[in-house]
Amino acid sequence: MPIQREFLGWDRPTLPLAVERILACSQDSTFCDLSHLLVVFPGRESGRRFLELLTERASGALVPPRIVTPHQLPEQLYLPQRPFAPDLVQGLVWSQALQTVPPSALFEIVRVPPATTDWQSWLRLGQLLQRQHAELAAERLHFADIAAAGQQLDGFDETARWTAMSQVQQQYWKLLDDLQMWDQQTARLVAIERHECHSKQQVITIGTVDLPRTVRAMLDQIADQVTAYIPAPVNWADRFDAYGCLISERWADVQVPLADDQLRFVEDAAGQIDAIFDCLAELDGRYSLEEISIGMPDARLVPEVQRSLGSAGIPTYYPIDVALSSTGPYRLLAALADVLDGREVTAFAALIRHPTLAAWLERRSLPDHWLALWDSWIQEHLPPDVDWRPDPEHDRATGCADRIVRAIDQLTGPLRQGPFRLSQMAPVIMGFLQTLYGEREYQLHDAAQTREYDALSTLQQTAESFADLPASLDLELNASEALRLVLSSADSDLYRTDREADVQLVGWLDLAMDDAPVAIVTTFNEGFVPSAVNHDLFLPNRLRTHLGIEDNAQRYARDLQHLLCLLHSRACCRLIVARRDALNEPITPSRLLFATEAEQIPRRVLRFYDRSQKTRSRRALLQPALAAESRFSIPRPEKLTQPRDRFRVTEFRDYLASPYRYYLRHILKLSTSGDQIEELDGATFGVLVHEVLKQFGNSPFRESTYGPEIADYLSQTLDQVVHASFGAAPLATVQIQFEQARRRLLAFAGWQSQWRLQGWEIHSVECSPPEPVPFSLGDGRTVSLVGRIDRIDYHPREKRWALLDYKTGDAGASPEKTHRDQDDWIDLQLPLYRHLVRHLTDSTDLQLGYLVLPRQANEVDSKFAEWNADDLAEADEVARKIIRRVQEEDFWVELPEPVTTLLEFDPICQAGVFGQEAVV
Repeated sequence: MPIQREFLGWDRPTLPLAVERILACSQDSTFCDLSHLLVVFPGRESGRRFLELLTERASGALVPPRIVTPHQLPEQLYLPQRPFAPDLVQGLVWSQALQTVPPSALFEIVRVPPATTDWQSWLRLGQLLQRQHAELAAERLHFADIAAAGQQLDGFDETARWTAMSQVQQQYWKLLDDLQMWDQQTARLVAIERHECHSKQQVITIGTVDLPRTVRAMLDQIADQVTAYIPAPVNWADRFDAYGCLISERWADVQVPLADDQLRFVEDAAGQIDAIFDCLAELDGRYSLEEISIGMPDARLVPEVQRSLGSAGIPTYYPIDVALSSTGPYRLLAALADVLDGREVTAFAALIRHPTLAAWLERRSLPDHWLALWDSWIQEHLPPDVDWRPDPEHDRATGCADRIVRAIDQLTGPLRQGPFRLSQMAPVIMGFLQTLYGEREYQLHDAAQTREYDALSTLQQTAESFADLPASLDLELNASEALRLVLSSADSDLYRTDREADVQLVGWLDLAMDDAPVAIVTTFNEGFVPSAVNHDLFLPNRLRTHLGIEDNAQRYARDLQHLLCLLHSRACCRLIVARRDALNEPITPSRLLFATEAEQIPRRVLRFYDRSQKTRSRRALLQPALAAESRFSIPRPEKLTQPRDRFRVTEFRDYLASPYRYYLRHILKLSTSGDQIEELDGATFGVLVHEVLKQFGNSPFRESTYGPEIADYLSQTLDQVVHASFGAAPLATVQIQFEQARRRLLAFAGWQSQWRLQGWEIHSVECSPPEPVPFSLGDGRTVSLVGRIDRIDYHPREKRWALLDYKTGDAGASPEKTHRDQDDWIDLQLPLYRHLVRHLTDSTDLQLGYLVLPRQANEVDSKFAEWNADDLAEADEVARKIIRRVQEEDFWVELPEPVTTLLEFDPICQAGVFGQEAVV
């Protein structure tokens, strides 16, 4: 007796129609017992929604049916004779099987096999074969079948590889037999061959239009108990086979009744979100939130859609609450594994920045601002590893870093006592987690706490599952290897248990079964709808077609059928087509857009490439209050407790660039801090060169006129400074920078010898006036100027002074270029230097300039400003105006265009943010 097929049509959503049909078969009008039914859905979300609708229609008076997916169905139809091998066991057995085949066979599979001791590479290779085996076994195929079938395919040159893989597969089965375990896919095939499939329940499949062959063969054995509910009109029956699955070749010429006004062509991810708002605004409140579903073929777009809609007061529901890899416990163990692998600074930095471990460190009596001190240690010394810590007794930052490293070493001590048997790792891992999380009391009504609790439970279950590993697979590993195996073996997602009355974010394959009257589909692009298998390493599309397994044509037919269901059954359906994906990579429109009349195709191609049609997003229409005032405004300057009366000569350039950013840096004293540093930044490189030149300026060699002698001293001093600050074996990138500094210093030696021969003497280096210098504002008020001059030289014969500022930037710009933009002053440092030397001289014959040590060492030279007295007086007046404005607290100044300096404050100033409040 064949499987019974029932066509539900597609004028209404599939799920409500299925509920009506199932309830209509109930013989009791007051209580509905559906325990005799086994209902199969394409995905878990459609099954969950079906149960909700069923419960609502029956007013709760029912015994629900068993609900499964096609992946879960087979084990409902036969009784396994042996325990199934878990995924990890399968991967390990595959890796063992690979290592037991002859080298000639292994060479056909992988040209350069891993080393015998490299178990991780063997496991990855085994898992690769495991995935191929699982897909092919679901289609009732073995590796030997591929080798045989491929010989009948023109141009197929993989026979030797598949034959070798068949040898590995035979060995895999043998090893599992020795363990008295079964591979799940193979167990299903055995059940089919032995005709062991049966069911005490009636089986109903709903919308399962692409069942694998294994499931079809099982259904054949209970065909008289199976009904397939097919979401299509009955006059489309010839496009479906006996199981209610698609006959792909009969969908190739189907046209899609898609109107132009149902399409939105946008540029990128931001454009897609704007298009979502536009579509919601068009609804004009005719539908409630729970009546709207947004299809998400590209899951990478989900977080941004959730954030954007949430900021507009539109709550969303997505079934995947969070990826396990994004949870705190997972990230903690991942960072821990990196620390256990070695002593790299970056690994320790990631671990101590984890919020849970940072809270644990807070209880270790560390100095205040210990994390900032850690950052200072990194920035000042760029240590190659955490074991290099110079002078912890005399350097506060280094001393703090020393205490942090010792605390981490004590915490991780039990994990460093390996190697461990994998089966013994659970207590060790859970002991570590207990130390950090054990005192917490979880309130499971709190979503964030529930996520953390679920993540801990998942990791614990995974680690404990290793206790049952067979002895032959119980690897001896160090703790970091075991941790990574736990993390890779744990379930990848944590699902939400609540389904709120919110806008639903739905995966593409679940969207066709969703019952919301409004469907908005994002990323309606090739590669997403439909997806493709062109570049499969083992099973390219041509081979798939030859084997009759899922290929591009089948995926096209499936997604075409889903699209037709949406278009026919929804009151409103909109498709958003992007030119760039969530990673800003170019993408093409879905082929389904061109399943239409010939004259429509060029119009849609032109619309896709037409970037001139840009519309303003109507997101403000959904919540007018948001348009009036941004919820993410730039914080305004606060009233100062006392007027500022002390100014560094270098700070005026910041006010001239941006008064608001000047406020952030010089009033609030904000600065960036971090430990992700792999090379000296410009400032630190300059400090290094300055220190060497400072020591030179205080040494007897400053009197030398012999370039090689000066060069030798500078080179030795550089080595000493580097060793003291960065150790004997600094990072490779830093060593390169040291040699770059050496080249500049050696070029400086030649300049210095010539400068000294001209009669110039170094008077002082790193010179600051003994007291703050009074600076009159011209209205009876006075403020103090402070600063430090890199070098002051004196020419005794000519009685002239030269105030020099070292410049180690690559460009080697002149004072005029760095201080003035046409006629406007943009920096006042050098003009104000002359006020700092009043304790030395009242002479106005001062040369103000740079001693430039640029990237091109042959360009080392002095560059002096050519400002006259009027220019310098003008600079003083600009300084007075700035001081008055600072004292008047004039910091909120909107700028005509973005600044090119002080970029560390871009996040606070909303630079680059859509709808930026102001340019400051």
